[in-house]
Amino acid sequence: MKTFHITKSLLVLSLFLFFNHPNKAQNLYQQILKMVDSVSTQNLTNHIQWLEEPGGENSRVNFTPGNDSAAVYIKNEFDKITGLTSVEFDTFYIPSASPPLNIKPMVNVVATLEGSATANIYYVVGAHLDCSASRMGTSIWNAQWSTITAPGADDNATGIAAILEIARILADPANNFQHAATLKFIAFGAEESGPAYSGSHHGSRHYAQFAKQNNHDVRGMVSIDMIGYNPNFDYQSIVSNTASQSFANLFTVANDIFSIDLIMNEPPFEYGTYSDHDTFWDEGYPAILLIENGPPWVSNDYYSAN
Repeated sequence: MKTFHITKSLLVLSLFLFFNHPNKAQNLYQQILKMVDSVSTQNLTNHIQWLEEPGGENSRVNFTPGNDSAAVYIKNEFDKITGLTSVEFDTFYIPSASPPLNIKPMVNVVATLEGSATANIYYVVGAHLDCSASRMGTSIWNAQWSTITAPGADDNATGIAAILEIARILADPANNFQHAATLKFIAFGAEESGPAYSGSHHGSRHYAQFAKQNNHDVRGMVSIDMIGYNPNFDYQSIVSNTASQSFANLFTVANDIFSIDLIMNEPPFEYGTYSDHDTFWDEGYPAILLIENGPPWVSNDYYSAN
């Protein structure tokens, strides 16, 4: 299962990042490997399969019942993780949506694992919970968006499954994960664009702007978007802006230190604004996107366009 391998890799890379320094990570090598070995294929499979048909619906498109059910499911799954400090809905609206959708509450699902330092110093590991069927073509998408079948298994049930599993492992008291910075695991709403409203990345923009306005020190944001498709190679692409290159490079260093053996792109990394990382860039925070390929509609030697 592709998502299993990538989730294990992302867990190692995340642990390395949160320990902040290569030598410290090396000293905790066995502890990290123990946590990585506890990644559950069954958990990932269960999350992805449930999100393909959330609450018996056939779509997670924004403003559909399946989208609502998906948000509730994700919160319930976070609530089952007893080691987390808090789990809450972060409500926002899309004013550009066609009435009455413009007054319908949308949500991010935010799970917090507090560290030993100030609570407003934290990292974000995020993935978007909604999906799209826009590639069916404009005429079909515009007319059928509210009823169209859109399971969104890769884009982005895979990312949601990854953050749920990473949160479960890091929050488990048995793993004794000691960290100064607080961690925020966020399932972002309304990342995709749609015929019923304008723009995209609404949930992450709402959150990033709130963080900036309240002087939150977001040390780094990682968006996980589409990690389950590539059947042939263990390839992982990093998307970054110039200001986040050193942050992104920590993941390539960890890939080498822990012999993860992911095939990765090299710095300077691909630039792109096609996921929730870009709203954190807008607020001056370092952020990267981990994705099958940047961009996913382009092929390379290790990847066929998805």
